[in-house]
Amino acid sequence: MIGTGTFFVHDRGFYRDLLRLAVPMILQNMISFGIALADNLMVGRLGDDAISGLYLGTLVYLVLFLIIAGVESSVLILSAQYWGKHDTGHIKDVVSIGMRIALSIALVFSVAAVFFPGWVIGLLTPDRTVTAIGASYLRIVGTTYLLSAMSQLLIAAMRSVEIVRIG
Repeated sequence: MIGTGTFFVHDRGFYRDLLRLAVPMILQNMISFGIALADNLMVGRLGDDAISGLYLGTLVYLVLFLIIAGVESSVLILSAQYWGKHDTGHIKDVVSIGMRIALSIALVFSVAAVFFPGWVIGLLTPDRTVTAIGASYLRIVGTTYLLSAMSQLLIAAMRSVEIVRIG
């Protein structure tokens, strides 16, 4: 049992439930990181400026991802508490508020990335070549920010109510 001074939990059901929840999340993260790795491998053949531009464009997404992860964590924690109380009405409220916040933040990032990509990348480097390459990449990926924020938040909401396979 937890708290009895032993390192492992002796309840096999605990480990079964842990694996049932963790394996789909691990697979989802592996796919996400695999896509980023594939981007880097493909662009790596184009030279240092292309890698730098890709890195800076990806850095903008990373900042967005970290902000959305904070919103996502809040939704996950609050929704899981309401799920434990069987209060689905409040889960809908929390997810709705979280979705509005996430989409608002993603919209700001998306508008900046699509309409002002040179300015955004220019904040990160003075190199004009890298800025041009990064801006062309950012203009394309910026169109996905709203869908990415929405899917991240919905996956967190599903996790909070023990639905992990869909994500």
